[in-house]
Amino acid sequence: MRESVTAIIKCGAEVLLVKRSPALRDFPGYYSFPGGKVDDCDKNSDALTAQFEDITKNFPLKQQHLNACLREIEEELGVTLDVGHCQIYYLGYSSTPSFQPVRFKNYYLLLELDKKPGPIKLSSEIEAFEWIAPEAFTQAFARGDYLMVPPSVRLMQELCGQSKSYPQAVCFDLVWDDNLEVPCIEAVAGILQYMPLSNTFPPANRTTAFFLGDDGHEILVDPSPKDKSEYSKLKYSLRQRKIAKMLITHHHPDHHENAIALALDWKIPVLMSQITLDFLNAKYGIEYVAGVKIQIISQGEILTYSKGHKVIVYHVPGHDEGQLAFAREDGAWFVAGDLIQTVGTVVIGGAEGDMAKYFESLERVIALNPRVVFPSHGIAMGGVNQLQKTLEHRKLREQQVLKLAVGGCDQEEIFSTIYPDLAPSLKKYALKTIECHMKKLKQEGLIKG
Repeated sequence: MRESVTAIIKCGAEVLLVKRSPALRDFPGYYSFPGGKVDDCDKNSDALTAQFEDITKNFPLKQQHLNACLREIEEELGVTLDVGHCQIYYLGYSSTPSFQPVRFKNYYLLLELDKKPGPIKLSSEIEAFEWIAPEAFTQAFARGDYLMVPPSVRLMQELCGQSKSYPQAVCFDLVWDDNLEVPCIEAVAGILQYMPLSNTFPPANRTTAFFLGDDGHEILVDPSPKDKSEYSKLKYSLRQRKIAKMLITHHHPDHHENAIALALDWKIPVLMSQITLDFLNAKYGIEYVAGVKIQIISQGEILTYSKGHKVIVYHVPGHDEGQLAFAREDGAWFVAGDLIQTVGTVVIGGAEGDMAKYFESLERVIALNPRVVFPSHGIAMGGVNQLQKTLEHRKLREQQVLKLAVGGCDQEEIFSTIYPDLAPSLKKYALKTIECHMKKLKQEGLIKG
């Protein structure tokens, strides 16, 4: 686990928030504070400044943490701070959750300034900044206006009402009992992401079960615990939630495994598209959903209400012909399911895969331009930049397939050229994708059928 540091810059009643670029790979479009990992260049001095030495007693902080803090502020904001003209407080730490592949132990330093630094010159990593009182932020976050990791949200809440006096340094970790519960995060207020282990496509190993909805309209989306243990953990995690209904977005098993059993336990109806129901009946038999009230839902209908806003259903075929997504009507967020993911790659193939429709679905969501996009696998994303990149990448792949196919290459030869280093276990999925690209090209008359 590597070390990182976060700088909470405070002047008067306001704290400096930055908005990360939506083009970044890690936490794109999130609101956060300046900071980053501790590099080797930060370790060039062991001598603590007198002021910094005062706050490090009984805490595992070193001069390298202060060096990293000041360097990151300068790199991200173009501001050089003089520690001799500010008060420094150590607020605590957090560790990246164990289910994340890359982990950091992060230290939070609060820098209390007499006047706001400036002029601020944003780097390529930072899209915007704002000064906001913790109380105002907390109210805005509750409305669903911000995308932020839970430790940072809690830190802002802790700062509410604090003036020149700060709580004892605390741990801001995401906490859950792994023997009883599944992890849950709330990066946007009103959208809870429960993450049981599921039998999904590697490298992902969890499918997000979304919980949302105003009082009386609560809905659970795609619960798919992989076994009895995860089933029990998910049920325990949701024990205090009222759940009025369930949605299955599409028929792939990593989005509904054990979901019907949960619906029977809770005696709630299950919503899905007609195409998804037909797929489930064909694959598992009509007895698969026996005993459960099935409600067919389709494009344009109201799924639920969130923060007083309608949540509208969207039909997004391509990855799966029956796949549904949903979004808050004001554009605050869009839950995209398997239209995109931030862990691995979406597979387009098989009888239910259609590359032309996949392109169209991506283009529709990009045109809607929601502020936040939630995938079923991986973290939420601020903006549609990652969808645009995915569409551009797919179009590039299509041009490669077209060139090779026109040159007389068959699917095996196309695979060997485009995916020379792909793991053998993933070959069958790559071939399905190539087949879907070729089907689209044939339909468009660009290659012979």
